[in-house]
Order: sequence, then structure tokens, then C-alpha cells
Amino acid sequence: MLAEEQTGITPDAAWRHGVSKVLLSPQIQRFASAKTAYDISEKSSEFQTCALPEKRTLGYAEFGSPHGNPVFYFHGSPASRLETRIWHDCATKTNTRLIGVDRPGIGLSSLPSSPYNLLNWPTDILHLADHLNLAKFHVIGASGGGPYAVACAHSLPQDRLLRAGVMAGMGPVEYGYAGTSWQRYIAFNTNRYLPRSWLHWLVDKNFAVHAQNPDTKVFERKVIDKFINTALPAADAALFKDPKTRQDLIDDWRQAFRQGAGGYVQDAKILFSPWGFDLKDVKGEVRLWYGSGDVFTPVGMGRYLAERMPRARLREVEGATHFTIADGEQGVRILEELVEGT
Repeated sequence: MLAEEQTGITPDAAWRHGVSKVLLSPQIQRFASAKTAYDISEKSSEFQTCALPEKRTLGYAEFGSPHGNPVFYFHGSPASRLETRIWHDCATKTNTRLIGVDRPGIGLSSLPSSPYNLLNWPTDILHLADHLNLAKFHVIGASGGGPYAVACAHSLPQDRLLRAGVMAGMGPVEYGYAGTSWQRYIAFNTNRYLPRSWLHWLVDKNFAVHAQNPDTKVFERKVIDKFINTALPAADAALFKDPKTRQDLIDDWRQAFRQGAGGYVQDAKILFSPWGFDLKDVKGEVRLWYGSGDVFTPVGMGRYLAERMPRARLREVEGATHFTIADGEQGVRILEELVEGT
């Protein structure tokens, strides 16, 4: 369901014409109180929701070819469904209908009232596939979305999920942190070991509060610039010199913390906990792509996964880093390899 379909009025129209926020649903009120940097009324495909059991909502966005091969895209962390926007051109070139999905508590997806783990995700994706009338589909997870793609390969029926892809995906905690940068080592251990309440406070203070500030320049200065200038290798940082790529990152991360820190904290605790299944029991086919220059999710993580899943195939991309691995024609090739022969 498109967000504006709930009321018959777009958030952008509310801002332009002064419609009282009392008339808008709670979901849209949050947009009306802090307008994002782009025109939502012109990008309604980026703001869609699907009703789930337990009165939960799953947010998603669509890019690429509307009638192409359906592929669900699982974003990194922190990120949201809008991370998928950077793939739009690649998806169009490959006739791919790329559907980015918010994880619980992120973007438009609500947090569950009961405990949630990695193996709950495949059921949510199956509900979304049914909602979209998709009999067969592929999935691909990038960075923190990688484990969620592996969970789908483990749990979803093979007559529905044709193949899963993992691009620069997080490895299980058993792998450890070999090959990561010192910044990632600290960040990973913080996410893993800090008590949930402390992590929530830390993420809220350093990310969520700024992401929800109506003045996007504050968020850029305090979060985006700091991330680009201190956490990224030169090759990755260079990508964000492009104004559009930079704006895409801003929009993506603002959506990641749209509801506050809760979604990120739950996601982090899932990623840095045992996955709940043995890799040898992953019966679905999995393609993996890792860059030899990646210090966020090093190629060793990909090798660890590929050696333990019975139907896995790894391609190591020489010189590629965490963000450059999908840049330009390399992104096109990844989508082509994901769906080839299925």
C-alpha cells in the first residue's frame, strides 16, 4: 500500500498546502514534521508498505524495471530500503525489478512486539512476495543484509526462492574479525558486547537524533561527513564526492533512523549473535561476491561462508572495496550472475 493511499493525500501536498497534520496518519505525520531532501510525491514507489501478521508493517521500495525479474534487496546496517536506489540504473539495464525491504524498526517497517531473530525474516519475505503476487523470486543481501539472504536460502522453499546472493556480506560471529580495519573492529565489538540499553543510548545520541533533525545540514555535518572522512578508505570515500551518491546516502540513513535507534539496535544484536542454523544445512543455492580490498567485510568472510554451504559459489573481485564492489558495470554483472540460468 502506498503511504498516501491511507489518506488520499500525499505528504508533499500537506507541506505545500498547509493541510493539518491531524488529518494525516501517524506514519505520514512523521514525514510532514521533517521533510526529507527529495519530493516524496514524485517517488511514491519508494514509500510502500505491506501488512504482516501481529499487526506489523513491512516497508519496501521498488527500482529498476517494473515488470522485470523480481529480486528482493536486503540493505546494510545502518541503512534502509532506500539503499536500493543506487542500484536503479543497474537494475534497469538488467531488466530487474529490485525491491528494497526495510528490516523491523527501520524506515517504514514496525518493530515486532515479540522477540525477533534471523529466522523470522524469511517468513516476512514470503508474506511480501505473496502480497506482490510473486510466485518465484531471487534475493540479495549487501553487508549487514547478507545474513538475512543466507537465512532465506536456508528456510524458504526452493520452488519460490530461485537463488540467494550475498554481496560483501557480514559473516557469522564464529568467523571473527580477521581482515577488518581497526575502526570496524571497534564498531563490531561495540555492537556485539555493549548492553542493549547502552547501545540504544549511544546510537540515539550519535545518529538518530541528528537523522530526525529537520535541518539536513546538521545530519550531514555530524554524521555523514564524519563517516566519510574518518571511517572510509580513500576509494570508498571518493564515491561520495558525487552529489547524487552523497544525497542518496543522506536519504538512506535518515530513513534508517526514522523511528529512532530501536531498529538499528535490534538489527545489530541479531547480526552479532549466532544465526540459529548450521551453514551446512543451507540447501538453497547461494552466489557470493567479495572485494579483495574490503576492510568492512573482508574476503575471508566470503571464503568462510562458501566453504561451509553446500551450494555456494564465491567470486572474489580483485581490488574492490566495500562500496566500490557494486559501482558501475560491476553492479550490472552481479545482478546478471544472480539470475543467470534460473
